[in-house]
Amino acid sequence: MSKRILVIDDRQELLALLRMLLEDAEYGVSVLADGTLVEETARRDHPDLIVLDMRLGAISGLDVLERLRTNQATADIPVIVATAAITDADVVEQLIHDPSGRYANISVLKKPFDGDVLLERIQSMVGVTEAS
Repeated sequence: MSKRILVIDDRQELLALLRMLLEDAEYGVSVLADGTLVEETARRDHPDLIVLDMRLGAISGLDVLERLRTNQATADIPVIVATAAITDADVVEQLIHDPSGRYANISVLKKPFDGDVLLERIQSMVGVTEAS
């Protein structure tokens, strides 16, 4: 069975593009257009990794990240934070280096990014798909 990825972004065209890219690489993919249902979706789909946009509209990516890390069922899921906002990237970088280790296994990928770069980052965080 292939690794499962949950992608959270408020831009439908980016969700469609990332779904296609990841499915072509033989990952199982779930998508959310905002972060309000992230915990329920993660419990249901058991993703091996989450790709999370920081600017989601109703709820910020930082709030989603905090919810993921404080929920025992989702606290250990690796997260790739994808953002074009330099300030958000800097905040997440600071969290990653928090001595508590609460934000371990998080990586920042600045938009725009190349699809191959995303796939390489995913592979480094969760390994290759079993179908590969």
